Amino acid sequence: MDDENEKKYRETLTALRTARSLNEEMERLKQENGNDIGKNESHRARAILRSLVPLGDLQGVLSLRFTLNNPAADEERQRSDMPSGLIPGHKQSVGLFLERVYGIETQELFYRLLEEAFLPDLRVATMLDRNDGCESDMALSMNRYIGNSILPLLIKHANFYNEAENYASLLDATLHTVYRLSKNRMLTKGQREAVSDFLVALTAAMQPSMLLKLLRELTVDVSRLSEYTTVALRLFTLHYERCAKYYGSTGGQGLYGASSDEEKRLTMMLFSNIFDYLSKMDYEPELFEKTLPCLVAIGADNPQYDPQSINTSSVALNNDLNTIVQKFSEHNHDAWASRKIENGWVYAESWSDSQKSHPRLKPYNMLNDYLNNFCNKINTSVANKKSDIYVFV
Repeated sequence: MDDENEKKYRETLTALRTARSLNEEMERLKQENGNDIGKNESHRARAILRSLVPLGDLQGVLSLRFTLNNPAADEERQRSDMPSGLIPGHKQSVGLFLERVYGIETQELFYRLLEEAFLPDLRVATMLDRNDGCESDMALSMNRYIGNSILPLLIKHANFYNEAENYASLLDATLHTVYRLSKNRMLTKGQREAVSDFLVALTAAMQPSMLLKLLRELTVDVSRLSEYTTVALRLFTLHYERCAKYYGSTGGQGLYGASSDEEKRLTMMLFSNIFDYLSKMDYEPELFEKTLPCLVAIGADNPQYDPQSINTSSVALNNDLNTIVQKFSEHNHDAWASRKIENGWVYAESWSDSQKSHPRLKPYNMLNDYLNNFCNKINTSVANKKSDIYVFV
């Protein structure tokens, strides 16, 4: 950081050290004495703390950028990549102080902090994930800061996500950044759950159409399921349960309206990709437990279909169509017989499932008149657009 920011940072930390004892005393009074005297002392202590550390200074420290150690490919990596100046733990303390002493009472302040402080730090965390199997002290520290401070704060103030049309682009950037963070390999289980909770809280307040870009990305990601896709599975399980009519009803869902053709297509692809991968993988109880509810939620969004067949009983086929029906009957019989023979079935006078024998495994022209007429009747129904099928067990 430059000299001016370094000076502001040092001055703020000095004020915070001075205020720490007062903050601890304030907490002690709140715990030991819940009566009016304790409350008055708490308010007085908070006023003193505010006079010592202005809100603007806290915002300034939270908005400072971390110095990352990124050695070149030919340079030797240091034992620890933690910077020598500002570290995530410092910001975590500042954030806790701001929340306890000032609070975040306005939407304007919330989004200013999100844009200038929290979102840049979330982006840094996504950049620190490593694929070489080595641990990064800075990445671990950033994940603790985000999981213990930033995400809980963003979840606590989820009411600011409602009626936030002016901040739509900022929320969209935050959504995609945190989703990328959910795939970090160095997150602990608790930190990944905090990421999941935030995504659920944010998307619950967003219009479904705003998730189109994320839906495109998810459709690709879930084509290969792993422990890093469980956050996405939970997110879309709850999303599709909440927005069932948006995707499944032609009339849409209230103010949400109706989904676009692309959203419907991506939804079908999402279902197919999840289902196809599950069908190929070995059974993993924990992953299946999270995946199946997502399939059910997506599948339930399909519109209710009540087919009404057309009555074709009075339709008569001419000689040309009857010839086609005859040929089609022969073809169907030969196709059925081929499948049976490939599966080890043989001809016999009587049918036996255990011995795989069938009396109809013979050329079509050798079938008796009853079976010929049966085949023709079925295929005539097919020609007349009925829903019957040709099957010989």
